[in-house]
Amino acid sequence: AEVSGAQVTPPASAEERAAARMRAACARSLRYSSRSPCPQGGGLGVCASASTDRWPLSRRLKRVFHGSPPPPLPGSGPNTPAQSRGGEEESSRETPPGPPAAPEAARPEGREEGAGRGLRTRAHSPPPAESAPAACSGRERAMTALQGLWPEVRDTCTSLVLMLSLVLSMGVGRVVTRQQLHRPMAHAFVLEFLATFQLCCCTHELQLLSEQESMQSTWPLMLVYFFSMVHGLTLVGTSSNPCGIMMQLMLGGMSPDMGALRLLAQLIGALSSRYCIGMLWSLGLTKYHDSERTFACRSPIQVDLPKAVIVETMCSFIFHSALLHFQEVRTKLRIHLLAALITFLVYAGGSLTGAVFNPVLALSLHFKCFDEAFVQFFIVYWLAPSL
Repeated sequence: AEVSGAQVTPPASAEERAAARMRAACARSLRYSSRSPCPQGGGLGVCASASTDRWPLSRRLKRVFHGSPPPPLPGSGPNTPAQSRGGEEESSRETPPGPPAAPEAARPEGREEGAGRGLRTRAHSPPPAESAPAACSGRERAMTALQGLWPEVRDTCTSLVLMLSLVLSMGVGRVVTRQQLHRPMAHAFVLEFLATFQLCCCTHELQLLSEQESMQSTWPLMLVYFFSMVHGLTLVGTSSNPCGIMMQLMLGGMSPDMGALRLLAQLIGALSSRYCIGMLWSLGLTKYHDSERTFACRSPIQVDLPKAVIVETMCSFIFHSALLHFQEVRTKLRIHLLAALITFLVYAGGSLTGAVFNPVLALSLHFKCFDEAFVQFFIVYWLAPSL
């Protein structure tokens, strides 16, 4: 600026400022040099064209004085003859005003104000504009799905609370019976009644849960396993199955009078559970609770009579054989083994006959079907398991 005497317009960009600094450096160097200020083809325009390279200042000045400018980096201004004119013609010419300053958002990504000196920064690309609406729509869909599943979850939790409340109530009844009743016959009758009542009520509710359309196929099996363990822990000393009573009678472990009394208690408990569960369903605690459901016949038999007899006979035989062989196993392990076996039998035969293998449980679940097709249900659910 001192050599040319012209008024210099302030550069608007980083590259223009770097070029101005290079021109000032060349001008200061020409004060102490007797050589031609800019050889042919290597004037001050060389400094402007090479403003974006990374050469040291001393090497740039050396190239300027010897007439061999360094090649410009990609993106720098071309070395036109007008830019290359040397000497006083370039120095006397007023520096043309630079282009208007680029807005901050229009600068190239990854370059900052010091880009003319070779300084670079890592590019931080902003997230796409569509990501926020997509995330919002995903959250909305998730919330809609949760709102649609909430009634099902609420009904399932209500059924579970109802079953656990029944188990707790029967447990309290057993404790009171053991403390108040000391006669063996009355004690055995009440315990067998409470055990059968608990088993039948919980099975009614489990059957209702398994028929829900939104229920996953593994969830009912998990509930069967869980409540089989609950029954195994709470119904100690009872059978809740006429086949078990008959097996003990044949093995000589029970007197005929006690066996007949327990069979009567099981029969009363099964019928009482049917009417009690109908009263609970009439309260409408869930949308699946319907008192008329207990009076409708929904036959679980999906095969012909011989196959149904074979299925129930095999399920009963496997279960009671396991009871005999697991007598010497630890109590905790035996409960888990029997629960796993019951779950497997329900999974294998549930789609064929329901895999009940318990006469009084079948009477409680399908009492209306016994009234309409007594012979068929008597053979499948009473005679076949007793064989």
